Amino acid sequence: MTIHPLIENAYKVLSGEELTRAEALALAAEIQGPDILDLVSLANKVRKKFTPAFHSCSIINAKSGKCAQNCRFCAQSAHHSTAIETYPLLSPEETLAALMTGGYLTTRGRDIASDQAFLAHLKEF
Repeated sequence: MTIHPLIENAYKVLSGEELTRAEALALAAEIQGPDILDLVSLANKVRKKFTPAFHSCSIINAKSGKCAQNCRFCAQSAHHSTAIETYPLLSPEETLAALMTGGYLTTRGRDIASDQAFLAHLKEF
C-alpha cells in the first residue's frame, strides 16, 4: 500500500524533519480538488504540534481617509477620489471603549494603565 505523499510529508514534519523546498513545491503542484481539505487538516495537525496556543490580534481603524500623504497605492490619501468611508481620528473615549472590548489584544505586553496614559495624550493630527 502506498501512502499519499501529502500524508507522508505531514508525518515527516510531525516527526521533526523538514521538507526540502523541492518537496514542498512538488507537493503544492500536485494538490488539487478535494486534496486541499486534506492539506488543511494535516496543516492544522502540524500547527497544533508546534504552536498549540492561538493568539489573536485585533486592531481598530482609528482614522479613515483624508491622509496628507500622497501614496499612489493607498485609498486613504486625500489626494485621490475614492469611495471609502472617511472620519476623523477617534476620540480618546472611543479608542478606550474599543480597547476595553477587545482592541487591547494588539498591545500584548502592555497593561491597560499604560494604554490609558497613552490615550490621554492622543491629539488629532
